[in-house]
Amino acid sequence: MRAGALLVAAALILAGCMKKTTVVAACPKTAPEVHEPETIKVPAASFQKDSLKVRLMGLLLESMRDEGRGIVDLRREREIQKIMGELKTK
Repeated sequence: MRAGALLVAAALILAGCMKKTTVVAACPKTAPEVHEPETIKVPAASFQKDSLKVRLMGLLLESMRDEGRGIVDLRREREIQKIMGELKTK
């Protein structure tokens, strides 16, 4: 799974839209098998709200990393406030 897909899956699990599944990241010693790409089906009604939550989680993570280094990104902080306001209204 790509990192973005993993964030979406985590947000959907937190939002209660998807059941928790086990992700096995074992690397076989033989030739890798070809697998079909995983598809996550999301109800259209909750997609917009869940995608905002995923974006917010990513921004908060970046903000915490920068805060540890003593960096403040005002553009990102405004975007965090904007997304939080949108989530409150939904």
